[in-house]
Amino acid sequence: MEKASLLQRPGAEFGFIVPSGWLTSPQHEPLRNYLLEVIAFQFIVHLPYDVFPDAYIDTVVCIGKKQINDGKSHPYIITKTKRFGIHDNSEQVFADGLDYQEVDVTRWIQDRSKRMLTETSAPRTNIQEKVRAFSVEGSKILDVDRGITPIIPISSASYPNTALAFAGDFERYSFSDVVISVKYDKTLAEYTQSEYFQRTGIIIRRIISRQQRIIAALNDKGYVFNKSYLIALSLPQTSYSPYYILAVIASRLQSRLFIWSSEVAKRDDFPQLDIQTVRNMLIRRITFTTPASECARLLEKARNLYEYCMTKDDQACVTGFVEHHLSQEPEESDVVHDLLAFLAEEMIGLNKEKRAVQKEFLDWLVATLKILPDRDGCHPELCVKICSKQGGKETRAEQKT
Repeated sequence: MEKASLLQRPGAEFGFIVPSGWLTSPQHEPLRNYLLEVIAFQFIVHLPYDVFPDAYIDTVVCIGKKQINDGKSHPYIITKTKRFGIHDNSEQVFADGLDYQEVDVTRWIQDRSKRMLTETSAPRTNIQEKVRAFSVEGSKILDVDRGITPIIPISSASYPNTALAFAGDFERYSFSDVVISVKYDKTLAEYTQSEYFQRTGIIIRRIISRQQRIIAALNDKGYVFNKSYLIALSLPQTSYSPYYILAVIASRLQSRLFIWSSEVAKRDDFPQLDIQTVRNMLIRRITFTTPASECARLLEKARNLYEYCMTKDDQACVTGFVEHHLSQEPEESDVVHDLLAFLAEEMIGLNKEKRAVQKEFLDWLVATLKILPDRDGCHPELCVKICSKQGGKETRAEQKT
């Protein structure tokens, strides 16, 4: 597309069929920035998956006109867009006539990442704008990297530089204490500094769940993670609690914002997060102005409200507490920060309790049915799937009932 724009004269029209990921992906931001300066996009149409039988990929038709890059305003303020559904019959849709949406191009130009979002929804747009108005980008308060590769199991007795690496089940707010000893030094193909694992940080699974939820938990045990996970640390000069950051990243709202703003997430069965996506995440801005003693008193009040709400199965008293403190002048967002950090700790505790109950039940089941382990120490009669990643390759042991 860039080459075509260089070869064309001003006013010439062009059309392309290309994968849709470039419209929003962080790595294509320079391309979007360039194209929005020299191309007036008139139509962008998302085609069905099955347009190309041998390539299961989401593609778009882009039609535009080269403009003179003289620093003046964009000549086409509106781009017409259309997205075919998975089950749409393209021939029938074309026969009936395309029902276009009209997108204001100035939204793309004014967007900090120049994301070319082709679907407009007033409620979604209002939510996104409201969130952005009260938020700070992750890059301002977080240091983000990904885990190591490859994972090389090795005994600490036979090699001097080893670490305990996570090798179990990973869920929202918790992960199992299944670890292996692995090689850990700068001879690895991708080595991540030890501070990312030794400091309390947020571990984010790169692949989101089938329910389109971001899966994140807190690592306060010093475990090393592989490159299938991202690690986010609160910057030292900020006062943001890792528990608060976890509560925001693991929230349903953060997952919705990611899906709404990513063509890749709309397209893929298993969309993935990357470092830049986490850096671009919107985290509710906190002003730390309330005296520490008053914060402690209000946190105790919030805990009591939480306990009361749990007994009454009513969230109104907690949400009312949040609304009250955010409506103060100046707002007392640091009080809400402490409440969300506390709730994240509660979620971690509840998930640990759930895991303990599950283990107790499985142990009882093994003893009751007198199930003998196989040579790997597993119980083949239990319906359990254990997935682990070693050396960058996925291995799966599926045990039958």
